[in-house]
Amino acid sequence: SHTTSGVHKYDRYFHHGLYRSGWTYEGRAIGSPFFTPDPDGEGFLNNKFRAHHIGIGGQWPNLVHTIPYKLLLSFARNDGTYALRYRPKQNVFYGLLDVGLLRTTIDLNVQAGVELNNTASPKFGAGVHLVYKL
Repeated sequence: SHTTSGVHKYDRYFHHGLYRSGWTYEGRAIGSPFFTPDPDGEGFLNNKFRAHHIGIGGQWPNLVHTIPYKLLLSFARNDGTYALRYRPKQNVFYGLLDVGLLRTTIDLNVQAGVELNNTASPKFGAGVHLVYKL
């Protein structure tokens, strides 16, 4: 897309002519969850962003046993691509909480997730992770 060698500010990262879908597998970006693949398989809708991520985890003391937990929080400001910028910019917050409730021959974790976006409806999710140990 330019005549000089090296990286250029208008490069379409992970999206080029060699592979129609860009740097993806099964419709998901390889390398970073903050790149937004085009649902039509034509590269990326968003490859210009600033993101911050923090995660903490540990063991919460309890009278019977400790409770393992993990909290992951991310904030991304998405700007689209250089050719097609988002107006307004997308501000997206992601959160995931994973808590271990049972630790015996059966491990039981519950999970809750949220995605809040200034340009779309909020998304919420929940999950159960169950492992039986032989």
